[in-house]
Amino acid sequence: MAVITDSDSASGSNYRSLIGRLLLLLSLVSLQAASGRSVGGEPAVVRIDLATAAVPEETSAGETTLESLEEELRRLRAELDSGKSTYPRISLGGLLQAEAAWIRQNDPSISDPLLGDLQDHRGIRRSRLTATGKVADNVSMMLDLDFSLPGRPTILDVVAHISDVPLFGTVSIGQFRQPFGLSELSSVKELPLFERPITFAMSPFRQIGVGFSNTTEDKRTLLAASVYGSDTDRFGNSFGDGGIGTAERLTSALMLDDGAEFVLHVGLGHAFLQHSSGQMRIRTAPEYAGPADNPLSLPAFIDTGVFAADASNIFNAELAGTWGPLHAESELRVTSAETFANGTVNFPAAYAQCGWILTGEHRPYKLGQGVLGRVRPATPLGRNGGLGALEAAFRWSWMDLNDNGLVGGELVTTTWGLNWYLNDYTKLQFNWVRAELDSATAISSATDLFALRMQLDF
Repeated sequence: MAVITDSDSASGSNYRSLIGRLLLLLSLVSLQAASGRSVGGEPAVVRIDLATAAVPEETSAGETTLESLEEELRRLRAELDSGKSTYPRISLGGLLQAEAAWIRQNDPSISDPLLGDLQDHRGIRRSRLTATGKVADNVSMMLDLDFSLPGRPTILDVVAHISDVPLFGTVSIGQFRQPFGLSELSSVKELPLFERPITFAMSPFRQIGVGFSNTTEDKRTLLAASVYGSDTDRFGNSFGDGGIGTAERLTSALMLDDGAEFVLHVGLGHAFLQHSSGQMRIRTAPEYAGPADNPLSLPAFIDTGVFAADASNIFNAELAGTWGPLHAESELRVTSAETFANGTVNFPAAYAQCGWILTGEHRPYKLGQGVLGRVRPATPLGRNGGLGALEAAFRWSWMDLNDNGLVGGELVTTTWGLNWYLNDYTKLQFNWVRAELDSATAISSATDLFALRMQLDF
């Protein structure tokens, strides 16, 4: 706590100056509240630099005169009424994930030619820099680069959002996550386990295109759709005369209490992918990725190989809920393709996961987005003796890539996790992933992965 003494007249003058600025700021806040002005559906925000803001004159007794305060408020009101631009507004964010994994295999796993003797991992999973901001009342942007993925950097989201468009709500143009899948649209910063479930191998995810997202007035029901160039590469390019895809997602919070402590979410999704090369492939590793673009990283445990098919459809169903310190979610997904050599093939996949925040915090539901959000510890580590938040999580996942003569294997993974949230932006994680594989080589095996991760975002 700072102590002010009369012996420091310069300091006293500075504090009187600061008090004058604070009075000005409080008056401006009251002015905004009374005017009710908003930008893009959110309360208008006017930022004042207290170090440079004009300070009302002082009387000889050091008291702020009412006349000078009113004059300053009239000036600020005139600026608000004139619509003077304060754009662009840009902020910088980032994400760092450093991890290590120890792998144990049974004899059939080591002898499987698709796997071999898997090596332990240590490395950087993600290192991202993100710029977000607004260039107008109804136009925002995002530029997201990852320096650990193969592109060094790989372009993730490069997108402009135009809000308040009649009938369409928010329109997005650029490369962005397509409106498909609960886990795909959940931020990697907020996942209770290291990676998304293996159903992720069946999704359009990031592609370059145009889409929209709109909600009901209470934000409980969401409709989103997009059209895009499929098979987008790591630099945001999609080539070919064909290669067009679409995605649609409809979700609703069927049950929602006043404090949003209890939520029941349902959703349906569909994606259509026209493959510009006339070929497609589905493959996935267990739910641990390891350092990207490294020959010693985990191989695909199940893999259809490349097969001829002009297009495919993906169908998805979502179910999720949160209740006090408990949360859960599940998805069922089927990819259907009409192949040239094997006729119609259908590949199913599913997962179910749950989490229990042992220290009693709540994982919130994001109205208007249809996903679960971030766990924030009630008592961050080191603050007033706080220890942060602890969470236990579990997931079961399954994918079958065998159908109608195509043999890609069948994989079941179970993942146990423990998360320690030191504060809102730092967490330590432990995952134990067990992968039970019926391989395309007709070998049944089991592989265990034990992994630790440090995550920090800002």
